[in-house]
Formats: sequence, C-alpha cells, structure tokens
Amino acid sequence: MLRAQLPVVYLDFEGTPSKDTDIEGRFRLKDGTDSVGCAVDLHIHGQTATTYEKKSFKLKLKDMDGEDLDAPLLGMRKDNSWLLDAMAVDLARCRNRVSWDIWNEFSVPSYIAAFNSNTRNGIDGRFVELYLNGKYWGLYCLNECMDRKQLKLKKWDEAGQRGLLVKDMYDSDLQYAFNVSKRFYTDNTLPQWLFWEAKYPKKEQGEPLDWTPFTSILYFLNMLDEATVKEHLAERIDLPVALDILVMNEVMHGDDNFEKNLYYYFYDVNQSQVMGLTLWDMDSTWGRDFRAKTKGANTEIGSDKFNLLLDYAKKVGDVGKRYGELRQSYLQPEKLKAHFAKYFLLFRESGAAERETARWSGINKLTINFQEEEAYIMQWIDDRIRYLDEKYGVK
Repeated sequence: MLRAQLPVVYLDFEGTPSKDTDIEGRFRLKDGTDSVGCAVDLHIHGQTATTYEKKSFKLKLKDMDGEDLDAPLLGMRKDNSWLLDAMAVDLARCRNRVSWDIWNEFSVPSYIAAFNSNTRNGIDGRFVELYLNGKYWGLYCLNECMDRKQLKLKKWDEAGQRGLLVKDMYDSDLQYAFNVSKRFYTDNTLPQWLFWEAKYPKKEQGEPLDWTPFTSILYFLNMLDEATVKEHLAERIDLPVALDILVMNEVMHGDDNFEKNLYYYFYDVNQSQVMGLTLWDMDSTWGRDFRAKTKGANTEIGSDKFNLLLDYAKKVGDVGKRYGELRQSYLQPEKLKAHFAKYFLLFRESGAAERETARWSGINKLTINFQEEEAYIMQWIDDRIRYLDEKYGVK
C-alpha cells in the first residue's frame, strides 16, 4: 500500500531573508502529478516566531514580467500572497490549523455578509513539506492570508478610504493605549500607531489612510461611561463574532488571542462604522503557551490578559449560553479530538512526522514527540471541556 504523501514546496533564493525586506527567489509546488512554478518575493514572517531557527515565510508569487501572479494553490483561493507557517513553537505542528478548522466550522458570519456573501472570517491552509535551497526543511502549513481580499473589504478609490484593516503588532491593551497617550491624535502618514498596524489601505503603495474609524471605537470604549458603552456596543462592533471569539478562546485557552492576535476591520467606512474582528496566529493554545510550556486545562485565561473590547462583549453578551449551544455540536470533545487525530494520522502515514522529528527535535531546546503530544492534547481536551462545562453549568 502506498503511503500518503504531502505536497512538496521547493523554495530557492540567494542571500539571507530578513523580516522587513523582500528578496527574490523561485517557488515550485508539486502535488502528485501537478506542479506550479514561478518567481517569488519573500521575507521572514512573524514576531516571536522569528527567534526560532525554523522560520516562517511570507510569499508573493510573480510572473515572468515581475507582476503579481494569482494562483489557486492546493484548491485554496486564487491569490498571489501566501504564508508558509513553520509552526516552530508548536510541538504538534497543527494547533493553528486545527484552530482555524474549528473556527471556520462554527463561527457566525461577519457582519460584512450583509453586504457581500462571499466574505470569509477565517483562512484555509494545507500541510506541505519544504525544501529550502535543496535542503529538507520540514513540515509547514501553506496558508491563505487574512487580508482585504479574504474579508471582502471595499477597495479605496479616488473618493478616499473605503475598507480598513488593522492588525495587532504587540500586546494591545485597548485601555492602556490611552492611559499612556492621553490623546486620540494619529498620524495618517504612518501605517503604524502604538500597538497597531494598518494592513489596508496600503500606505506604502500610496493608498490614502485614515485611522479615525478605528480610533473612534477606542474613544467610545475608553471615554464614555460603562452604561452607555454597554447600551450601544452592539451598534459599534460585530458582537456575535466577538462572542464566538470569547468562546473559542475559552475552549483552546487562547491567552495570546485575548489581549493580542486579533484583526479589526471596517467593510466601508462611508457605509458603516461597525467594526468587525477576527483571530489570527492560534499556535499558543490547546495546552501550551508561546514558549511551548504546558498550560493547565483547569485554569482561567491569565489574569494579566485584558482586552477592553472583549471585556465589554462578555458583559453585554451571554458567553455561557453561546458555549452551551456550541457544546451540543461543534465543541463535543470527540469532535474536537477528531480534528487533531486527522492531522496526526496524516503526519504518520506520510512519514512527515519522522522527518520533522529528525530535522528539528532538540533545536531551540524543543523536543518533538508526536505520539506523546497527541496523547497530551487528547487528555487536555477532555479536561478542558469538563472544566468549562462546570464553569458554565452545561449538563
């Protein structure tokens, strides 16, 4: 019997990639008899992840003339921008992908669906094995990007800014920002302000940027009294999605996705001032933190984690009720475990688990043992759901 095979990516370049500057290279993807090859611009991707020897890469596919090349890689969306996620800190090499799979299953549609039914508040990804300049470099996840195209934000035009997409850069306590700055002024000539980066419009490409819709939400949260904020919160943010984020964080124990690792967006600032939000980078979850240390299943999200927006969403919405609803379907322990089991089986049958262990176990003081990690996650899920059932009174 033939073993399952993962698609293979070959990435070749000269020089040393950095985090901030693209270098040119060649990209080739082989999936059975199918093959895609083209030029590529690439740079190292991530924040904390850049400290690990196994790097993640942001790719932009190019045609023979150096123009952006859209390609539907491995059945995913047709686009030129892709992420090769190294998952270096994740001893299971699938926490982020499983989290997206679960989120994509149960999360309510973004408010943008009322304007464009094709909006997607999550991303797809496929596991591949990477060869870097001819050398085996291990198990990666080729991911779509969370961007204007995925969310279907309105493009800017001569009339000015339409959609707005903002990404957390660091721990972005929405209250602390104003305790420090004591001001609401932002410089629209800059794509970064305090803890946040405007991913769209693209200021570096000459597109006009206005931070006002985002800062107006911060003003609303910080400067108005609590009763007023609670009364009008559902008019200013996508509250159903915020509640689903709270539930997702509870289930996966997403400390890093409570205070940071969120995207904030506006569909069209000329049409609606409602702010949407979604998750990203869910690797410090399911029983391990951002340094791969274990996190107890029977514990609350760290007390130092605070997000004023989600804190208000918790006060206005009923997280327990939403958890109870999802607990009857998507959040059953066996269903959660099945997501992980599928990928662990794929890694074993393809031989990727063995190759990944040989290549990376012991590097950066991280020991990889897929069998032990699978057993740990399965038990952790049972313990976590039992804990949350008791917390929210779910029978």
